[in-house]
Amino acid sequence: MMGSRFCPTDGELIRYLWLKNSGLLLPSDQIKECNVYACNPDQLPREFNYGMGNELYFFTKRGRKYFRPSRTAGDGFWKATGAEQVIQGSNKSIIGLKKNLVFHYKENNIKTNWQMHEYRIEKTDGASIGKESLKMDGFVICRIYEQKIKASKPDTLEDDLFNIFYFDTHAPISSSQSAGDAIDVIAARICNGSMRL
Repeated sequence: MMGSRFCPTDGELIRYLWLKNSGLLLPSDQIKECNVYACNPDQLPREFNYGMGNELYFFTKRGRKYFRPSRTAGDGFWKATGAEQVIQGSNKSIIGLKKNLVFHYKENNIKTNWQMHEYRIEKTDGASIGKESLKMDGFVICRIYEQKIKASKPDTLEDDLFNIFYFDTHAPISSSQSAGDAIDVIAARICNGSMRL
């Protein structure tokens, strides 16, 4: 639909997962199947993100490394950050889990701005045997996007003056000097005419 945007909640994504893993009809075909671990995130098919802004959503199956999920992908790997978050249903029961990951290149372990939210449900295949199998089988949903980095600005007048002192005068500042010390020096230089703002 023109002007609409696909912006599901965490709970809605878990519902999509239940339907997908149960082989039932999905309410929308916005989420496509794709092996996100076959390539770098910037190589993922962009035609899938129509109506999703900068976000990409995919159904994918995780590879295994022994009894753990393998998150190697293309020239790098997805590294988990923080603990897995619990997703609750309307009656406060646990309906799924969300893990935050960041993409790193293997060479020199370079961290990128690519982020992933991986959604999973505890039990995806009733025929699976064993706790670890239940966690690994079936699809997960990956929400992938590139985080934009905003240029930082000084927060206070003290920061502004401290930066002027350091960059404009090239005067060395020791780690023991504070912004207040720099301001005193700047004020003295302005008063005697040796520095202008």
